[in-house]
Amino acid sequence: MTSTYRAQIAKRLRGAFEKEYGGTVIWNVACWAAVKEVAQHAIVRPFSTEDKAAWAKGVLEKEYPGRTYVLYKERTRRPIENEVLEQFESMTCDEIFRMELGHKIGLSEE
Repeated sequence: MTSTYRAQIAKRLRGAFEKEYGGTVIWNVACWAAVKEVAQHAIVRPFSTEDKAAWAKGVLEKEYPGRTYVLYKERTRRPIENEVLEQFESMTCDEIFRMELGHKIGLSEE
């Protein structure tokens, strides 16, 4: 991976997961029609902020034309360490960022 690629990923990952009412807030992106079909990328999570989830929604809707994604947030019953969630968020953002790069350089399957 190039340093530019790593810098873009690091930029997307800034921000911590919020705590609310004793739990951790997790943002998700879902296409309920795709969930019913048990399709790939039907629900994509976790995201620490609404902005990151909105970014992923835009990339996913471009990757899967005809799907309509919605954002929703959930709160865990107990707090989860930020480091744990950041690892999962990192992997999720990496995959979405690769889709976005594919669109920019013309590698998408459209």
